[in-house]
Amino acid sequence: MQILEKESFFRIRRPWLRAASRAPGGAGVFWLDELQNVGLRMKVAEGGFGFMEESEEDEGATVFLVRYEELVVRTGHLVDLFEKMEEKVGGEGDV
Repeated sequence: MQILEKESFFRIRRPWLRAASRAPGGAGVFWLDELQNVGLRMKVAEGGFGFMEESEEDEGATVFLVRYEELVVRTGHLVDLFEKMEEKVGGEGDV
C-alpha cells in the first residue's frame, strides 16, 4: 500500500545551507512539510572560492558539502498515518 498520495521534490536554498553550516556541529534539520512532521537531518560545511562579500543582489559562487545524516519523522505523525491506513482498510487485519 502506498502511504504518500503524491510525489514531490524539495529545494534547499542557500540561506538554509549557510545557516546550517554555521550552526554548532554544522548540522540542521531541513523540514519537508510546513507542520515539521518529516525532515532530513544533514551536516553541512561551506567551502568556497575564497572570501566573497555577500550582497542581496548577487551571490558569489559557493560550494556546500552536504551529508545526509538521518530521516526525522515525528512519532505522532506516524501514528496518524497508521490510523488513516487502518480506516481505509476497514480495520481488517494488521497494518
